[in-house]
Amino acid sequence: MSNDKTIVIVDDEPFIVDMLSTFLEIKGYQVHGAYSGEDGLATVQVEKPDAVLLDLMLPDIDGLEVMSRLRAMPDFADLPIIIVSARTDTESKVRAEQGGANDYMTKPVQMPVLADLLSRLLSARQPAVPPVAGELPAVLDGSFWDYIDRLVTENRLVIDRPKGSAHPRFPEVIYPVDYGYLEGTSAMDGAGIDVWVGTTGTKRADAVFCTVDLLKRDAEIKIVLGCTQTEKQTIMKFLNQQSMRGLLILRDEVK
Repeated sequence: MSNDKTIVIVDDEPFIVDMLSTFLEIKGYQVHGAYSGEDGLATVQVEKPDAVLLDLMLPDIDGLEVMSRLRAMPDFADLPIIIVSARTDTESKVRAEQGGANDYMTKPVQMPVLADLLSRLLSARQPAVPPVAGELPAVLDGSFWDYIDRLVTENRLVIDRPKGSAHPRFPEVIYPVDYGYLEGTSAMDGAGIDVWVGTTGTKRADAVFCTVDLLKRDAEIKIVLGCTQTEKQTIMKFLNQQSMRGLLILRDEVK
């Protein structure tokens, strides 16, 4: 079985590279291993992979520096990078996220979780609705909300964090709504478009929040779906508390 996708694994432990390579090859991926930071950079530039599994503790330059250099190259600015590290401390995870990692996995790696994560990241890079040259959602003629509704209707909603759970970056914040993503869509950071899901049980998009992440230097769009007025107010309060920079577009005025 082959899916024509290429993965580069950068890790100084041959056992880890061999183990991950064997698993991913069974899943149909083409895999290339690299055992140092410089070797990893060279391998990525030659193979032009669809994703990279990157260790943090490398013998020459660390994984964060490797990621920083890749992100500075136009060809790899949005390349999916998953950190695979023995480090479990919060600081390492935060630094990896701030450096542009798409996700962070701790060793020992849970193979089914890795397979699901790769599938999700790679499918997110392929928009389910191909853009038409020169076509943009127009707010003035009313097609904007048709476009948003079409995204919700035509792509599967995957719940990532259920009600009552905390955001990994903000553990003190308990969400009043479900939080997920639209599988098959592609945000500018390479991930699926995020969705807040309220309790009304409808698929009607109530609002769209467009943010700019100054650390990652990218933009994101979050759809507010089926929320009550109270839930929308709670979300707005949360965004204000976190000092997120962006534009909130409401379908209906919040009372």
